[in-house]
Amino acid sequence: MRKVAKAHDLLTFVSTTFGMAMLALGYMVPPNGFPDLKIGVIAAAAASAATYFICKQKPNLKDGLLLAFSLSAIGSAIFKCFLAQLWHGVAGAALIAVVGSLGTTGKTQGIPKVDIFHYGLAAGVFLLTKAMAEIW
Repeated sequence: MRKVAKAHDLLTFVSTTFGMAMLALGYMVPPNGFPDLKIGVIAAAAASAATYFICKQKPNLKDGLLLAFSLSAIGSAIFKCFLAQLWHGVAGAALIAVVGSLGTTGKTQGIPKVDIFHYGLAAGVFLLTKAMAEIW
């Protein structure tokens, strides 16, 4: 079971750093497309790798760095969806922010918070993906 928990921690870290950076990058695409998307992918991967090594050296910075990644991605998604009047995208980003702020330990109304987090995250990503497809 410990291997599953370690794998989950690693995948959570990668999705928060690389995934959120890619999400933000997707919402920052200019109307005529990105001149070279490879540069953005390389930058997101470099930021993810740098964060990993920083967190290994200074574990006390991990939560703050992951929060910065999340806030930049969610903020750019809300901003772009608001400008495009894609309210389902705004709702999806807000849902991700709300379930993220609830945390994953304990219960709310008898429902484990980890379940609320994962279902809310799935719904929020679905709405954001739909909005992103409309923006592109």
